[in-house]
Amino acid sequence: MSRNGKIARLPHDIREMLNRSLDNNEPGPALLDWLNKQPETRKILDVYFNGANISKQNLSEWRQGGFREWLIRDDLRRKAGELSEGAQEIEATIEAPLLAGNLATVLAAQYAKLLTDWDGEPNPTIEAKLHMLRILCRDIALLQRTMHRATVQKNEFYQKLEDDDKEEIEVMKDRAVAPIMAKLQENSYAPILGGGDLARRMAAHIAAIDFDLPRPKSVRKPDAGQTESHSVKPVKPSRNRPSSVGLAEEEVAPSRTGSHSVKPVQPVQPVQPVQPDSPA
Repeated sequence: MSRNGKIARLPHDIREMLNRSLDNNEPGPALLDWLNKQPETRKILDVYFNGANISKQNLSEWRQGGFREWLIRDDLRRKAGELSEGAQEIEATIEAPLLAGNLATVLAAQYAKLLTDWDGEPNPTIEAKLHMLRILCRDIALLQRTMHRATVQKNEFYQKLEDDDKEEIEVMKDRAVAPIMAKLQENSYAPILGGGDLARRMAAHIAAIDFDLPRPKSVRKPDAGQTESHSVKPVKPSRNRPSSVGLAEEEVAPSRTGSHSVKPVQPVQPVQPVQPDSPA
């Protein structure tokens, strides 16, 4: 039955503690004081009930509803536990799978005794006993089939537990050995990939994927003695000791003052004096 009251909305662990306290006949006022002070209780009351405390009426309603349901479930759990303990005690003293067979043996002995005492004449007493033995025989046959299925299920359950334990052990072994195997694979792959730092990093990345390990950083850091394929920058001439190359560069270098070359100033030609006209 679904419940939506104040106590029913509380977390399972708090309700479990409350039910056990009620089962121990602890006083209601003390339970209410403890219950309303729990942080989880305050959150539920603030969200769904505007912060109103759990009242004596709420606790009384819970006693008649949720607590009674809890008592029924708890009683079933206890009885199931007792039944399991009883079955374990029986299995410790006798072979449970053979129990139904032993009953069948006892029943067969009863058949033998009845037939030994029978004189062959019709006898209502003998017929009543045979009828009862036939009923018991059917019950024992059903019990044998049931116990056989239970034995098979039990063996399958324990076999699954054993297989799970073995699988977990194998996984733990693989995790422990994985770094070593990955390093061996890295050492064997690196020469195949060409050697050098880049090849080793590629081999380490492949090994990490194969053995499910954290991926190494893929940033390449060249070795100290490894030559780089970068373009060589031209050497700038020294200002104190100009070289011929520097002079040549300066001769052909464009002007830094502007994008246009400055034309030289042409000298001004002197003005020729005008000669007067001669008389006719």
